[in-house]
Amino acid sequence: MKQHDPVLDMIHKADAAAQRRCVQVDVQQIYVRDRRVRQIQRRLGVAAIMVLVLAVILSLPHRPKPGVLAPETPSLAVLEAQADMLLARADFLLDMEVEVQKHLDTAARISALESKMNEIKDPLDQVKAEVDKAARAMVVCADRFRGTPGLRREAIAKYKRVVALFPDNPWADIAQKRLLALTH
Repeated sequence: MKQHDPVLDMIHKADAAAQRRCVQVDVQQIYVRDRRVRQIQRRLGVAAIMVLVLAVILSLPHRPKPGVLAPETPSLAVLEAQADMLLARADFLLDMEVEVQKHLDTAARISALESKMNEIKDPLDQVKAEVDKAARAMVVCADRFRGTPGLRREAIAKYKRVVALFPDNPWADIAQKRLLALTH
């Protein structure tokens, strides 16, 4: 009949709970979006300058030179249509700027969360430290049995248990060496 071992149960529970969950960030996509933002900002600046120049040109009084026939000026409807197109483009660029800003804010939040995540201690490291403590405590206990006359069998059993429960732990190597010293 198998004995219930609380240390082994603790290790199994820790292994089950230590499933890693990572936030994945596509840095390349952030760079591409940042590049698009700069392009849109440049285009928006050019569009704003174009609208300003058009406004200045339209506000200047028109004086034809004497003796030169004035070229046919576009009708008011054509100018209104061009102004509407420029306004629609400016609205589109502003909407794009808002969208890009949202993406940049999201990227900043992701970066902040990643830095917080890097500050969190890995639970697996904490479990390994606890397992190491348990193995050390069992070896120390076996050492006490080994030093006490008449408890040699208990010491051998404790060392064997450390080797069986913690095969990859440095304390298992120590227990194995002390077990060999006791049995030979």
